[in-house]
Amino acid sequence: MYALLMSPDFINKKQLPMWLQLAGLALLSVLGTSLVPPRFFKPDDEGEIYAVIAVGSHQMINYRHQADGCHTYHVLRNHGVKEENIIVMMVDDIASNPENPFPGKVFNHRNLTTDVYAGCKIDYRSWNVSSQNFMNVMTGVETHIGPVLRSTEKDKVFVFYADHGGYGHVQFPDIDFNVQDLNNTLAKMTEKRMYKELVLYVSACYSGSLVENVVPLYENVYAVTAANNNERSWAEYCDNKSGICLSDEFTSAFLEFSDANDLHNSSLEEQYQAVKKRVYCSHVMQYGNKKIAGEEIAEFLGEEKAPLVDAGPYHGEHECERHPDDGVRITDPTLHYMRTKLLRLKKNNDAEKAAKMRAEIGELLERRQLVDKDIQSFVEKVATTDELKELLAKFKPITDFECHHKVLRYFSRNCYSLAKNPYLGKSMYKIVNLCHAMSAEEIIGHLKSHFQEKRNVSVL
Repeated sequence: MYALLMSPDFINKKQLPMWLQLAGLALLSVLGTSLVPPRFFKPDDEGEIYAVIAVGSHQMINYRHQADGCHTYHVLRNHGVKEENIIVMMVDDIASNPENPFPGKVFNHRNLTTDVYAGCKIDYRSWNVSSQNFMNVMTGVETHIGPVLRSTEKDKVFVFYADHGGYGHVQFPDIDFNVQDLNNTLAKMTEKRMYKELVLYVSACYSGSLVENVVPLYENVYAVTAANNNERSWAEYCDNKSGICLSDEFTSAFLEFSDANDLHNSSLEEQYQAVKKRVYCSHVMQYGNKKIAGEEIAEFLGEEKAPLVDAGPYHGEHECERHPDDGVRITDPTLHYMRTKLLRLKKNNDAEKAAKMRAEIGELLERRQLVDKDIQSFVEKVATTDELKELLAKFKPITDFECHHKVLRYFSRNCYSLAKNPYLGKSMYKIVNLCHAMSAEEIIGHLKSHFQEKRNVSVL
């Protein structure tokens, strides 16, 4: 259709019927000025590889995300991607954390042989790791803090994100990054001709819901997610002594495949199939232009050959089936970390600190129950018909990006902070599904009525 609209016949409006001219003009007015020809790329030009690595979490309970980010950085550097072409966003509060069992070091595999923190160049730290700065970095808008992408239509861009996710969003320390943010970011990058092809890997719960209806809008974008649109992703290499999880199931699978294989002899599709086979606890998904998946991994992770490092076959017990000593499945690393710490304090006969930790765990569980009841109470107030009850009972595809964005932002700023409470990500579909039946303004009106003041609680 785009080719027809941009053809000389249409532009001159001499050889087409009037009804088709009018229909085309109407379509162009709806699509707006941000529409650019999908084939603006120059496939014969030699370009470079650019990469953005964004880790949105912080604190020791989320150790695995920063470990994943640094490991990704080393895969890129080991395969020759220029240091100045890689931008890393990471709070960087793990390596020097007094509770880090490996002071000054970060490991991403249970063999503890490679310190991935060593040599990991971090460009944005602390509160400079934000949703807005991520969008600015991606779209080449100066932040006056660190570098931003300088890629062109000749270049291939690889983006890796790791953190918590919810329905149609992922988290940064300040606020969410949601479907509308992703769509706006890709639209601006496309308009500014900032990539020849772009590959996006998202390691987060419900990550499929962020990209499934956005990425297919862009012809030269391909995405792989750790989970589909209605399930959690899982941690991996979790230790019952420290309570730390060193990696995530999806990320460890794709990084270890990249370490162990010649990237010139393996395609993104082969990597995807291998990762999909290894990841047991969630459904690894791919979206967008699957022709890109047929290309060599080297075209996105680096052209230079590197020594192959085979971590060996995975023989560990899957975290979604494992029952640790404390009875907590690793889908909840927060509780796993806290309860492991409690066991350690009890073993060290530190009765005072153990009692304090036991109380903190009890308070956290109590707050979670109250929050769950609060959300359910809102749903019951709003869902006054059978149709609405059915609508809010299960996950629905996100089609109204603007409504989703407005409702999510209002909820996070005026009800519960999603950045501080990723636990709530699992419940957000019950609220944003209302976008299928109401306007954003109507939904916000219901939220104002129920949540008359912000709940300043932490349920992590």
